[in-house]
Amino acid sequence: MEDSSPCGPFTPGTTIDSPPVGEVERQAVASLRGYAYQVAATALAWLDLDDRSELYLEVAEDYAKLAEQSLAAVQVKDTAKSGSVTLNTKAIRDAVRAFVVIVTSNEGRDVQLRYLTTSPVGIEQKTSDRPAGVAGLLYWRQAAASADVGPLRAILTSDKFSTEVHAFVKARDDESLRRDLLQRIHWDCGMPDLAGLMQEIEEHLVVLGRDRFNLPATEARRLGNVLIYNVLKKSVLKIALDRVLSRAELYIAIDAATSVSVPRRTASSMLDIGAAIANALASGQSLDATFSAVDTDWLIPSGDLATPRGVISRQAVASRIELELAKHRCVLLAGGSGLGKSLVAREVAGKRPVGFVTVDLRDVDAGEAAQRLGLTLGRIGTLTFDCLIFDDFNQMEDGRARTAFVRCVQSLQRRDRLAIVTAYRCPSRKAMTELGLAAPAVIEIPYLTEEEANEIVRTAGGNSELWGQIAFAAGAQGHPQLVHAFVMGVAARGWSRSEVRDVVIRGFASDDIDAERDAARRSMVAALSEDSRNLLYRLSLVFGRFDRELALTLAELPPPIQRAGELIDDLIGSWVEVLGKNALRVSPLAANAGQGMLTGEAQRAIHSSIAIQMLAKRRIDANEANGILTHGLLGKEVNSLFRLSYSVLTAESKATELLREHFFMLQMLRTDQPIFADDRPVSIMLRLAQLKLVSGGEGAKQTASCADALMREIGEEPDATARALFEWIALVSILNTIGIASSVPNWVELLERLRIAGANPVLNEFKNAAETASREEGRTFYGGIFSVGISHLHSVERLEEILVDLDDLSSEHRLLWLETFESHPADYSLLVNPPWVAEALRDELNAADAAERYSRMALLTQKWGGPRTRSAMLYSARGNVR
Repeated sequence: MEDSSPCGPFTPGTTIDSPPVGEVERQAVASLRGYAYQVAATALAWLDLDDRSELYLEVAEDYAKLAEQSLAAVQVKDTAKSGSVTLNTKAIRDAVRAFVVIVTSNEGRDVQLRYLTTSPVGIEQKTSDRPAGVAGLLYWRQAAASADVGPLRAILTSDKFSTEVHAFVKARDDESLRRDLLQRIHWDCGMPDLAGLMQEIEEHLVVLGRDRFNLPATEARRLGNVLIYNVLKKSVLKIALDRVLSRAELYIAIDAATSVSVPRRTASSMLDIGAAIANALASGQSLDATFSAVDTDWLIPSGDLATPRGVISRQAVASRIELELAKHRCVLLAGGSGLGKSLVAREVAGKRPVGFVTVDLRDVDAGEAAQRLGLTLGRIGTLTFDCLIFDDFNQMEDGRARTAFVRCVQSLQRRDRLAIVTAYRCPSRKAMTELGLAAPAVIEIPYLTEEEANEIVRTAGGNSELWGQIAFAAGAQGHPQLVHAFVMGVAARGWSRSEVRDVVIRGFASDDIDAERDAARRSMVAALSEDSRNLLYRLSLVFGRFDRELALTLAELPPPIQRAGELIDDLIGSWVEVLGKNALRVSPLAANAGQGMLTGEAQRAIHSSIAIQMLAKRRIDANEANGILTHGLLGKEVNSLFRLSYSVLTAESKATELLREHFFMLQMLRTDQPIFADDRPVSIMLRLAQLKLVSGGEGAKQTASCADALMREIGEEPDATARALFEWIALVSILNTIGIASSVPNWVELLERLRIAGANPVLNEFKNAAETASREEGRTFYGGIFSVGISHLHSVERLEEILVDLDDLSSEHRLLWLETFESHPADYSLLVNPPWVAEALRDELNAADAAERYSRMALLTQKWGGPRTRSAMLYSARGNVR
């Protein structure tokens, strides 16, 4: 084997004895072992900081010693036995005093303090020293959320604490003391489970990485250990005032840790090719809709929600919820659809000083619920609220959704925030145990009493003595939404006495509550005017939420419905719910009612109109993409489907990341049949859009399946010219995906198909544009395509497979693809080294097997090209084997 050095500057590959960059952080975190939870909690608090805030670290002696050993990469056993800590521990009392002094000296800044110790929380010896009979440091967290502050106030103003603490406490009422002291100091003690905390850090980094640094989700998730390592270094500084973290330091740490192997400018220029091709396919279509980089619209701030007319306060239920919430910090409200769970949850949460945020989980499957909860986890630290409402969490029996929910609740409790869950039914015993819910914290929402039904009648201006009992009975013996709907309907018709007999004759009494609710629903729908019913039928076909403009548009379809605006106002609160500013949703009691009442042709026209209206805006919210696709397919709206796929293909990186998070329906469509068989070009465009989204994730099998489907469907195009154009577009889209070589087993074959397709004169314009863009970056088009596809290679075995496939090519064609590496021999390290490093980071490296593979690769490449190629490949391979 030849043993010559390559020409030009070159760094030998990564060896077993010299770990790659980033391993220092992993070793330090690993050596901390069980105690890493406390540093991870601090890293998460660091991520939560705003520009005005600072986070101070108070470090116990045992913890500092452990952290210093960790930073030196010394393995530390879980043997720290320095005793437990309580409110009577001198170090704890000193930490409270230190915090008060810092706050007093930093007026105008938001100060937080985390006390790090390996010692577990203990319980005070004397019962009189335990606030509310609970261990002091545990009750501290309960009071920080919502429990009575009084017991802690008494202890903090006792002679056990300093005069500075006394003055600080006495100067504040209970809510101010909760906000300014209890919620600002966190006692990170013992060794709790780390997995949930690390997941939250990763999800938080995904949001921050996308919004601030334009990082892909996979790259952002890798920054967790980097932040923990920086916290460790900060925690062992000798001077207390130096142990402070800020937002600026966070950004510096992330900037220092992020890099890419392929120049971003090169990648961007290559991605522009897809947009140019999509423009060429537009063929005069109206394509002015683009995706906007907006956040999730199913996370709804309290200020965006309005209270429907005629709704009364359910004071007895609300009082019980408040009582259990103070004890358990998380309660679940169970009851059937329309019982007013969401309204009473908002009533209770709305009394908190900072308000609430609602996570809308209604009408989604367990997978989507788990995804939304995972996304919520990454945003909890960035939102301002006291209580999070998980609205219609009916998927809790699913393990994935339940695990994601528990992560969210743990995150809320770490921040001293509350949680209210609404669901159709009580969870099973197993689910309750895994959810961490105490039996008293599960509250079943009762039906209205007759007196409450009377109050609704009086609120709507009716005679409660005449109509109260009838409304109660017609509303399925007190079903809140049905009672409200009945009262609003009768009120709109002027409380006509002639309706009393008709309601009684229909029969509204039944022993079976569910059957009674269905019968009452049918009676109530029949009680609406014909125009109101027809409008409700049309609206019931909308998937998810809609705005007023869409409702008015559907009312104009033939035959048009008169006074639609007034009818919408009448339906709101009874059959249509208000979810936010100009955000409406049909009640579940009337959902899909139009499917059984409208002809197939009428339903198709409605779906088509919905798709067109949703695309009427120049900027599309990424969260609306699922609805547009669904309505477009059901309505067979060709133009809308084409515009939707075009908008995905031309979306910029930040919007693309949002689409990967939210546009799950396109990504889940089957690959064994065309997406839209009625129009082949539109179907292929949708498949291209699907490929763009799935190739950015971590599912190699899904990416390969989508790519195979795309090439198969293009091969079935009968027109030769159109087929050639589609094939070029598809190959560029597939091969211009970063890291695609790891996902597509026939990658080299596709490279050759691209080269052959490029010889077609029909494609000269596209090929010339691509080559011009590449030359401006100092690279060739084919060399750039190869570099983009082979980056982030996952395994040494895959690298060997690619080299074997390249060996089957002619020398001329092989050098065409390797031109970038041949022109810059040092870059061969970027080809050879990453698979070894990737396997090592995943703890999957079989060094002996990898060494044999590199030896075979070195022998294989001896016959390739000139001495530059041969020496570079051999030197890189030898560096890894060594």
